[in-house]
Amino acid sequence: MNQLLKGAYSQRNQSMSSKISEIHTYNFINELVFGITELVNSAKNQIGLNTFGYRRFLLDGKSFGFSTNSSWNRTFIEHFSDSNIVEYENSLYEYLSTDKTIFLRIGEPNQKSIYQQYLYANDVWNNLSIYRKNSKDNCIEVFFICSTREKVGLIESCMNKIEYVNGLVDSLQEQINSKLNANHNRYFSESVNNETVLHEMSDFLHKGVIPNKITATKTKEYFNSNLSLLSNRENEIVLLLAKGFKRKQIALSLGLSPKTIDTYIDRLKKKSNVLNKNQLMQVILG
Repeated sequence: MNQLLKGAYSQRNQSMSSKISEIHTYNFINELVFGITELVNSAKNQIGLNTFGYRRFLLDGKSFGFSTNSSWNRTFIEHFSDSNIVEYENSLYEYLSTDKTIFLRIGEPNQKSIYQQYLYANDVWNNLSIYRKNSKDNCIEVFFICSTREKVGLIESCMNKIEYVNGLVDSLQEQINSKLNANHNRYFSESVNNETVLHEMSDFLHKGVIPNKITATKTKEYFNSNLSLLSNRENEIVLLLAKGFKRKQIALSLGLSPKTIDTYIDRLKKKSNVLNKNQLMQVILG
């Protein structure tokens, strides 16, 4: 009987401790949301934002995140805290192993994904997520710009106002990082346990990524001319064109407007002595 009473008492204490921990987490999330309210309200007017979300990934696989959607915050804490989330692992791996920094979630949710089903049910959908490396805090940050199930124009709005979106993310990052520090590690929970992803993350944050830029030799191979080397920005655009990126995707990736990308493409056409973009692609792809 004593053992049963001890077991019941222990379970009760664990339950109370868990509830207290949840209350602290909710309070901290509310503090973070309050700090970015002005920025979020501005984004609602500028690009039609409905929900903003944030997540920080640490090297040990733990993460912490929050959103301006209180229903989704409750859902995540109740159903996904200390859970391995495949969607996180997949997007992280793609970000770490490629040049892709922008991810979209549109259309219908994957019927096999409980995580996506819950997102959809909470009306956090048709979203764009921006991944950034934070060398200072040795972590990866993700910024989620979300619409709703019914409103599908947010993505296009973001692409048309990409300078604004990048400035918004800069401001949100500064504001959040001023509040979130090592003292808040108790709010982090397990979310990634794939060893390959964790290894890639460690390499990425500790060693950095060697920019895959076109060297002088490659420039001659691509353009077969004695013109001066391409600028760093032109190098980046050529690489993205070679990977099949469209002008709006390039604009989104580099934080520029589509019109600015058109200007760079025109410069590349002149440097390579071609008349149109199709001929430029033939030169780039060899």
